[in-house]
Amino acid sequence: MIYQILRIIAMGLLRSIWQLKVEGAENIPKKGAFILASNHASFLDAPSLAAAFPRKIYWVARRELFNAWGLKWVLMLCNCIPVNGATKEARKIIAEEKVLGIFPEGARTWDGKLQEGKKGIAVLSLKTGTPILPVAIIGSFQAYPRTKKFPRVYPINVRFGKPISFGITDKDVIDENILKDVSGQIMAKISELM
Repeated sequence: MIYQILRIIAMGLLRSIWQLKVEGAENIPKKGAFILASNHASFLDAPSLAAAFPRKIYWVARRELFNAWGLKWVLMLCNCIPVNGATKEARKIIAEEKVLGIFPEGARTWDGKLQEGKKGIAVLSLKTGTPILPVAIIGSFQAYPRTKKFPRVYPINVRFGKPISFGITDKDVIDENILKDVSGQIMAKISELM
């Protein structure tokens, strides 16, 4: 309930101030578990995705964010899970046919360019057989880069790609080369959308 209220507030603010535009909504699966994978350039990214996305997103967030008192409560209300030790919780969310949101870069970019993806998203997708829904957020860096204290008005566009799956399961041997390859494929799809 609280998530939906926060989503409605985010939707109103983002549409009126940042002219939020959504593309590729037809690519969003109506049901079933999947991992939402997006670039990360701004604090506006998670609210933009929540506003653009019809289903509830369960976010994997950096543990340090939970140390900020005010932010900690917002993260908890939005059912975010800390990165350290998130695998068990993430698997539970996926098993319950929910949507897991991950920023594969691990942190906001300093220069607006897409960074290399971490292998955690590849591990999770491969071990659970869960498809990835790539998404690009365009304009959030210009609206609120990590070097600025306050956001400015700049149009934000959320662009959803087609889901991608990998033909490897928990039973197969998953080595570093496979993880690097899958992470690279995920980031390439996000880059194409940008």
